[in-house]
Amino acid sequence: MLKFVLQTALLFALASPGLAQDWLVTRVRGTVEQQADGRWIALVRGASVQDRQSIRTGPDGRVDLARGAETIGLDPDTQIRLQEGAGKLTSLIQSSGVVNVDVERRNVQHFSVQTPFLAAVVKGTRFRVTVTGSVARVDVERGIVQVQDSANDLVVDVTRGQQAAASQSE
Repeated sequence: MLKFVLQTALLFALASPGLAQDWLVTRVRGTVEQQADGRWIALVRGASVQDRQSIRTGPDGRVDLARGAETIGLDPDTQIRLQEGAGKLTSLIQSSGVVNVDVERRNVQHFSVQTPFLAAVVKGTRFRVTVTGSVARVDVERGIVQVQDSANDLVVDVTRGQQAAASQSE
C-alpha cells in the first residue's frame, strides 16, 4: 500500500505544472541567441526558455533569466543549456563564458552548474562560474557551493569569499 501511495505521489509531482516552469528572459543587451530547430535565432526580452534549450551571447551580449526569485545572468561570449531533471533539479550545462547564479535557499540540492571540468551543486546561494579554455572556476558571494572536480573525483565545499578551480588533465 505504501508503495502505491509513493508511486501516486511521484506521478502527481511529475505531472505538476510547477515542475516544468520555464525561465523568463528579463533583460537582453547586444547579441543573444537561442537554438531552435537546429539554428540560432535572436532571443528577446519576455521570451521563455524551455527545458533543454541552448543560449549563447555574442562578444557584446548579456542576458538575464528569472524563474520566481531565482536568476541566471550570462556575460558576453557565454554558452549554456538549461536542463530540468526529476525532483525539481535544474542543471545548467555551461560550455564557455561567465554565468552568475542566484538561487533560493532550500533544504535539498536543487540547482547545479556542469562544466567540462567541474560541477557546482548548491542548496541556495549566489555564485559565479567562469569557463575559459581548459579551466573552470567557481567564486562564491553568498552561501555554500559544493564543487566537484570531474577529472580527479575531488569534492570541496566553497563558502563566501572563496573560490575553487579545476582544469583539463593533461
